[in-house]
Parts: sequence; C-alpha cells; structure tokens
Amino acid sequence: MSGTKSLALLNFMMVTLNFTWIILMDNSFFFGNSINTAISSYPTYLTPAPITFKIWSFLSANMILVGILMFIASRNEAENPRTVLKIKKIGNLLILNQLFCGLSMVLKMNNHFILSVICSSACLITILMINKRIEIHKLVSNSFIRYFIRLGFGVYTGWMIILMAFNSVTILAKFELVSSSSELFWLNVAVLLACTAYGIYYTITHYLPAVSAVLAWGIFGILIQNIKQPHFIDPDMKPYLYVMLFACILATLYSFYLCNVRRKLQEGFNEFPPSIS
Repeated sequence: MSGTKSLALLNFMMVTLNFTWIILMDNSFFFGNSINTAISSYPTYLTPAPITFKIWSFLSANMILVGILMFIASRNEAENPRTVLKIKKIGNLLILNQLFCGLSMVLKMNNHFILSVICSSACLITILMINKRIEIHKLVSNSFIRYFIRLGFGVYTGWMIILMAFNSVTILAKFELVSSSSELFWLNVAVLLACTAYGIYYTITHYLPAVSAVLAWGIFGILIQNIKQPHFIDPDMKPYLYVMLFACILATLYSFYLCNVRRKLQEGFNEFPPSIS
C-alpha cells in the first residue's frame, strides 16, 4: 500500500472511531450523561436546547463520508491527482485534530471545562489549518468528491466556532467569574457576537455557506431554549439572537451566490483557457 493510501486509510479510521465515540458519549453510553447535560449543568444565556447537539450525527456522517471518498480516491492516483494532492497536504493534521476533538469531549463530560476549551481551541485551529492547506475556497466545482469535502469541513468548522461560544461562557458560569447576571449577559452577547462575526467573515471569504448555516443552527438552538425554558428572564437575550440568526441566514445565501459566481468563472476559464503566445 502506497504512502498516500496508508494516510487516507488512517485518516478514515481515525475519523470513524472518533465520531462514533462522540455519538456514543452523547447518548450517555460512557459517562452517564449527554453533552447537553454537561453544558446545562452551568446555565448561561447561550445554553442551547438539547436538539442542537443532534448535529453531531450529521457532522459525523459527513466526515466519515469524506474519509471514505478520500480513501477511494487514493487507490487510483492517476485518475484523482488533485484529491491525492489534498490528502498529502492534510498529512497527519486530521489525525491530530481528531485527538483534540475527542479529548475535548472527554474532558467536558468529566467537568474539566477549562482543559476542554483549550482542546476545543486546538481542534478549531487545526481544522482551519486543514482548510488552508487544501485551499477549500477553491473547491467550488460540481465534483462529487469536492462537494462533500467542502460540506464536511464546512459543517465541522462552523460547529467548532459556535461550540467555542457555548463552552467559553460555560466557564464564566461554572467558576462564577462575573458578579451579576447583567455582566454575564453582556459578556455572553459579546462572545456570541465575536463568534458570529468571525463565522460570517470566514463564510464569505472562503465560499463556505455551510459555516454560517451551522452558526444559524446553533443560534436557533439557543433561541429555542430562551423561548421555551429560559435560564434567565432579564435581560432578554432573544432580540440579539434574532438579529444574529438573520445575519447568518443572509450570509449563507450570499455565500451560496458567490459560490455559483465563482463556479461559473472557473467553468468559463476551463472552457476558454488563456492562449499562450
């Protein structure tokens, strides 16, 4: 087996094992509680509804499919030179990313939130590095493999960004680092605004509507919790959530439009390449 095949197979195995492990954890197989239960133990204005975390199943299925497609492509390097190049560029970074991701979940389930946030930060950083290495902003063609690579890594990126919002404010609540609910409220607003602004910026600059779509899902989950069973009544978080949800939806639609424009430009370039004089 060639080096590229071995790397693709190892990445696939690591992704499959890690995300299966996370799904089992979220269903209380190992530590007696779910991801939502762990976060809800220290309620904040950003604590999402339980349904929000069901996205782990969708994310897992996408990333496992990406691993399968990459392994299949690696078996015939001559027919899939670009995908093979992406695998080589990723190297062992996806394996490292999965270690950080899995460790962050174990630490969270065992109430070690500071260490969990550190690992989550490392997980987000490594996924951003992977996106840069594979030049994900250029993968806008209608290729089946490219579509799912963009979808998988886009959903993963968006989810890690919104998770940083959930997790960081949970630390504030757990260690009682703020003196009043008003102070906690404005810190929650600031954290969510920063994550949303970065996610929208990343969506538009990298032609990844999946990122802002997942942000919208996360904000929607927070909104549902604040409507049905708010942990805090005053101040009211809902107006800010509506604004940020609307901004994420607009960013998703605009990024999708930009993807179509870029795709048409690429197709036109491929059909009429510049002549060499």
